[in-house]
Amino acid sequence: MNDSTEAGATSKAQSPLTPQSNNKVSSKIVKGLLRTRKSVIIISCFGFLFCGLQVLALFLLIFASDGLIAQILTQLIGTGNSFAYILIHLFVIWLSFYPAEKLRQYASHIGALSGSYSEQDLVSAIKAQHSYWAFVACLMIITLSLSALGFFVIMTF
Repeated sequence: MNDSTEAGATSKAQSPLTPQSNNKVSSKIVKGLLRTRKSVIIISCFGFLFCGLQVLALFLLIFASDGLIAQILTQLIGTGNSFAYILIHLFVIWLSFYPAEKLRQYASHIGALSGSYSEQDLVSAIKAQHSYWAFVACLMIITLSLSALGFFVIMTF
């Protein structure tokens, strides 16, 4: 075999998200990521804020049994459905916490990249971004599937 074939075979075996060496990342790439970092931080903060509000609402549901909020919730969901409501509420809290945490990690990796210009930090940032978007894609598939199922049920009855 010639050298170009061997080099092509080894480059195909390596993952594109594996840093090849201690190369420095282009300043244009870092500046582009830094522009998105502020938006990512803001969205992540809103996600954590929503998560905190959901935790507060759950505590009010559980511990404020004589208050106005508890009376309204009892009228809306009934007394027998409280455990199911709490489980659904915990799921909603997880749905808001997980993507907010992934965005925080992404912003953190961008911050590290801005100081080091290291290929390893770029790979870490891209992996964090991929993790976030993979979660969003799964959530979208589930939502669309449930919507289609609901539409089918409505149309058949």
